[in-house]
Parts: sequence; C-alpha cells; structure tokens
Amino acid sequence: MVVGVSTAVNALAWGVRSTFALFYVAMLEEFAWGRGPTALGYSLSWLGFVVFAPVAGWLSDRYDSRILLMTYYGLRGLALLYLPYGFVSESHGLSLFAVFYGLDWIATVPPTVALTRQAFGAEKAGLVFGWIMAAHQVGAAMAASFAGFIRTNEGNYDHAFIFAGFLCMISAVGVLFAGKRPAAPALSPQPG
Repeated sequence: MVVGVSTAVNALAWGVRSTFALFYVAMLEEFAWGRGPTALGYSLSWLGFVVFAPVAGWLSDRYDSRILLMTYYGLRGLALLYLPYGFVSESHGLSLFAVFYGLDWIATVPPTVALTRQAFGAEKAGLVFGWIMAAHQVGAAMAASFAGFIRTNEGNYDHAFIFAGFLCMISAVGVLFAGKRPAAPALSPQPG
C-alpha cells in the first residue's frame, strides 16, 4: 500500500516538475524572458540534479545528516527568497537560481534516508521513508495549489516564493531536533 501510494503521488509530483514545456510559452510572455536563457536555465537545473546526486551521497556518508539537511534547507530557502529578483529581464538571475536549485533538489534525499535509518532502524527505514516521500509529495501538491491561489489573487508569485523560502528556513532549524536514536517500537510488528 505504501509503495502504491508513494508511487502514485511521486508520479504526479514529478509529472508536474517535468511539464515545463506546457508552461514555457506562458512563462516567456509573463516574465518577458528570452527563449534561450530560459531553456538554458531549465537544462542546467536538470544537469545540476544529475551531477550533484553522487556528491550528496558521498557527503551523507561522512557528515551528520541533520547538519547537511539544515544547510540544504537553509540554502534552498535563500534561493527561494532570491527568486523574485531572478525574474529581472536581461539578467542571469534565473539561470543562477536554476543551477543552484538543481544542485540542491537532490541533495536532501541521501541525508533524509540516513536520518530515517538512524531514527527508526534499518528494518523500518524503507517503510518510514516511503511515508516521508508520500507526505512530501502531498505537501508539494498543496504548495503548488497555494502558489496558484496567490498568483490568481495577486497577479504574481512573489509572496509564494517568499513564503516557501521562510518555510525552508523553519525546516532548516527544525531538522536539528530530529532524533538519532532508534524510535520506540510503535512500528514493530505485533507478536502472533
């Protein structure tokens, strides 16, 4: 059940991230972007995603997952707070954001898996991480709807980006309180 729900939610969420082409023309018009810089920024975002994945895993093997997540969430928050300024026409702000966000996008997965394993043990890590991913994707869908609501009512996404940036900052602090010891046996199978 967990795998099915997680797969369905991930398919929807990744589908939204991968539907850039559907919104491309509208974004070009709304933000007065050129086709070349916009396509370059999006491509660099995915390249950063691919390149940084092994680095994120390597870092997770060597450093405290809570510190890594604090750093990644904090930097992601700063990037989102910067994003409204990246929309300035004729600047490289959007490409800069796209590269950084692509690097940061995957960086949170390895330390989250490591922290989940530390907190819940190896036996339960897969189940708990499945629920984390499902909750993450539901939250992403809610955030996208909220951003759309803001865009519809205010005419731009600036407050949505700022709100998301502050949520990342709160998460950066909150992750420091995540436990490292195995949790109580609440998820243990009941004996026979």
